Order: sequence, then structure tokens, then C-alpha cells
Amino acid sequence: MSSAVRLALALIKKYRLEGPPGVYQLYRIARSEGIILTRFPFKGRVRARYVRTGDGIALLTVKKRLSRPELKHMLAYGLGQHCLNVTSGIYVDGLTGRGEEENAAEDFAALLLLPPGTGSAGTEFQKIHEVADAFHIPAPLVRRRFNLEERLAEHEHVVQEYAPFPAGARPAAGRLQA
Repeated sequence: MSSAVRLALALIKKYRLEGPPGVYQLYRIARSEGIILTRFPFKGRVRARYVRTGDGIALLTVKKRLSRPELKHMLAYGLGQHCLNVTSGIYVDGLTGRGEEENAAEDFAALLLLPPGTGSAGTEFQKIHEVADAFHIPAPLVRRRFNLEERLAEHEHVVQEYAPFPAGARPAAGRLQA
């Protein structure tokens, strides 16, 4: 199992995410993880920029006026870069041939936005676009998450270890618990 998947599962457990996080949950998680969040009107296809300085300051700048699915994607992607200890990264929409760090951050984002058991293969969702629309997540990220499902099934014991709640236990509704 990749480090990106392990780190995403650990973050899911730490913040007790039992379903897809919303924008404000992602903001709170990022701030709790020590990331300074800013918005900037990037031009062209640039969607986000993550930088970690030598003295430990982490800054995620996200393009202004992104749709909710794109914003959630960029916040989760930035969290992935942060948790994977990437020192600098930029997300350019439509860029092909991404490197290993970018692919790992995308796997992290896909798993964070659709935690295990949420809209995964075998549920009532039949199409990737239905899941994307229901949870406000870009369809390519949902497709990536479904592709991760096979790898997760091979490591079911690890997924259970990182489950946010013991079987049958749920937190009080309405509050993100850190």
C-alpha cells in the first residue's frame, strides 16, 4: 500500500471523517495541519500552488472562483502534498505526464474526498458522474478513487485499522471532531 494511501487513511481517522468532507471541513483540517490558506486570481490553467519553506511554513494558494468540486479537489490535493512532505508543487489543469509526487497527491485527494465505504464500487451508485454530482467531486478524481478500490480491497486489514470509528460507534452529529 502506498504512503499516500496510508497517510490519507491516517488523516481520515484523525479527523473522524465518515463521509466526504465539505469545503469548510477541508479548510479546518488544512488549518489544523498548519497550512496557511490563501486565494489568488491565477491566470490560465493554474489551479493551486503549494510551498513549504525551510523553516516549516506551509502555504497553499488556491485559484479564486473555482467551482465547489474544483475547490474541494485543490484543498485535498494541497493537503496531500503537505502530508507527503512535498516542498513545492503547482497544479496545472490538464497537465499530462505528472510526476510521482503529483500522482501520490492525487491518490491522497481521491481517498480523502471519498473515504472507504462512501460511494465506492458495489453501492447504489452506478456511474462515476452520479458519485461526482452527489458529492461535488470532479469526475476524474472519482474515477481515480474507484481504481484505488481494488488496491484497498487487497489491504482490508489496514483499512480497518484506520477506520475512524469502531464498528457501531459514531460521533455526535453536526461537529467535526479533531
